[in-house]
Amino acid sequence: MTEKDKKALILVELMLGDPKVQIIAQWKAAQQAMVDMSRQVGKTMFEGDPELVTELDEDLDSAMASDEQWDTFWDDLNIGEMMDLFTTVYADTYTEEEIDALIEMCKTPTYQLMRANNAGVTAKCQEISNRWMLNHSDEIMKAMENMVGDSPFAAGEEDE
Repeated sequence: MTEKDKKALILVELMLGDPKVQIIAQWKAAQQAMVDMSRQVGKTMFEGDPELVTELDEDLDSAMASDEQWDTFWDDLNIGEMMDLFTTVYADTYTEEEIDALIEMCKTPTYQLMRANNAGVTAKCQEISNRWMLNHSDEIMKAMENMVGDSPFAAGEEDE
């Protein structure tokens, strides 16, 4: 590993903090968003049958992975390989001098505060985004249809 690669690894570790905390928070948010979307779709589909809605709610609640399940899932992954790939990206993107400057920036209290809150902020933003898309699904579909416009694929026509 070159000196630049070693510095890039330090930068990755400083920027990500504990990758387990960051990545699992994002995956949990994605799982929660899928459950929330399924819950809303189910409530619409089973509107006239409160028992089915209750059963769906219970099934969806039990579908959420526990912290213990997430820990086991994480332990099964080869995170070192991913960190090596991240390090390569940083080493290829920045000069050694830029990496040095970024390392110093990452050591500041302001950056540490931002990093400490990043997983929660990212998860909340993802949740807001997913709920917004779900609440505006009809508008999104219409906009997508308008975007496709006269494309022969929009009407199912084949290329000639």
